[in-house]
Amino acid sequence: MKRLFPLLLAVLLASCATQRHTAATAPEQTVYILFENDVHGSIQGYPLMASLKKSLMEQTPMVAVVSCGDYLSGSPYAAMGKGAYITRLMKAVGYDYAALGNHEFDHRIPTLLQRTRDFDTNNIAVLCANFTAMDGSRLFPSCATNHFGGTTIAFIGLTTPDAITSSTPSYFCDSLGNWLYSFNGDRLAQLLQHQVDSLQNLGIRHNVLLAHLGDDATPALIAATQGIEVVLDGHSHSVIPGTKLKNKLGKEVLWASTGAHFQNIGLLTYSNGKFGSRLIPADEIEPDSALADTLDAIIADYNLQGRRHIGSTPVPLLMMDDDGRPLSRMEECNLGDFCTDAFRLETGADIGLINGGSIRANIAQGEIAFHQLYSALPFDSRITVAQVSGQTLLDALEMACHRCPEKFGGFLQVSGLRFVADTRIASPVTTDAEGFMAVGDGPRRVRNVEVLDKETGLYAPLDPARLYTIAAPDYTLQLNGDGLRFDRIEVLRDRICTYEELVEQHLQKLPHQQVPAIYSAPQARITLIY
Repeated sequence: MKRLFPLLLAVLLASCATQRHTAATAPEQTVYILFENDVHGSIQGYPLMASLKKSLMEQTPMVAVVSCGDYLSGSPYAAMGKGAYITRLMKAVGYDYAALGNHEFDHRIPTLLQRTRDFDTNNIAVLCANFTAMDGSRLFPSCATNHFGGTTIAFIGLTTPDAITSSTPSYFCDSLGNWLYSFNGDRLAQLLQHQVDSLQNLGIRHNVLLAHLGDDATPALIAATQGIEVVLDGHSHSVIPGTKLKNKLGKEVLWASTGAHFQNIGLLTYSNGKFGSRLIPADEIEPDSALADTLDAIIADYNLQGRRHIGSTPVPLLMMDDDGRPLSRMEECNLGDFCTDAFRLETGADIGLINGGSIRANIAQGEIAFHQLYSALPFDSRITVAQVSGQTLLDALEMACHRCPEKFGGFLQVSGLRFVADTRIASPVTTDAEGFMAVGDGPRRVRNVEVLDKETGLYAPLDPARLYTIAAPDYTLQLNGDGLRFDRIEVLRDRICTYEELVEQHLQKLPHQQVPAIYSAPQARITLIY
């Protein structure tokens, strides 16, 4: 049963809001915690989670189900219902706790709050210790405790400060650009340590951090804190069955992550004073038949629109290769070429751009249904046309290439433009505490930038002083997505339509509604030197 903490506990833990009693059984009985991360709207995984939970519950009531973030966005099923299909499935499984990932904010904060109210009806607690209003007040409880018989385990939530730039920056500001919310990126270790210390002062010794921080941040956080026993993590899509890292005092902390898209489901156990973890591959799990029926109903509802025929392609359009490398975030890809050509040609702009992280799936050779296009372009970004100086464009390209050859969601696919990026040169790009970028002094990676002349069909050197028209998602052009900056632009056509609508419009104007065979390979618009 879920009930409010006593007043003293609520004050000490600064909104560690709930506690639960899973069962009144003897201490030290094994506790099972099923976990996932970065499922990104992969609805086929929920019957698998339900099956594991049901199997464990037949043996013991000491079971909980948790998510480490990025569940409400990333697939057409998540996009079409703005997360409603996902919350329906998570409620049907019977989740207990969920952290926030950066993509929970993709549908804007009012929608996120509505989805968490949906959770409240099923006693699913969304936890986040570091996302606050600018006055410090919390939108979500920072932690909760569950009494598994005689064993009490606290669950704490943390999300990546990168959410400001990897979601949509303007969602966290008012109309004048003033910040309304903070992820407290400079205080993560302090906030976590305060939370753990408060729990320990109340006699709660066991804890699990539900984190959406990733490989770049979590080891440093563990090394800077003490008292955390387990970190279940997301954000980097890493497969980590259970690694031991040392905390500030040299004690071991268990760190685990399941990968992404329900490729595995994690099983954390607590028995005889020790935590252990392992990953269960999805193909080893039989789906729960009852939840499979719910899933079938959701798919049928979605398919009313998703099966609509919109064209065909004689070649695969790729954003990812056979090895799973996200090409759209690392180099030019033919799906990026086709999308940006659609933006440029349908709007009449000089240049088309899209950030690689906005392209989420390949489009297979053959017939194209709306579902496939929506899978490739699942976000609610809208195309804007703006007038931009050549110098601003040069700076944006430099920022886009600053992590090459590493993957980066802000890497730009381009149309009407070609350039060279020399990754052997140290990037002059710097970032501030929120992840926003600026180009500093020193040699630049990007050179030989040329713009296609619409009249002659020839490329000519970009003029830094000239104004060019660019068609791109508002996420990139207006909202500082991925930390890129397009400063001092003049918006000519504001948020015309969603980007998948513009691509569909372009496709249906082509002969036989067919992607031309010239897209069988990238068009050599971006040359990377390694």
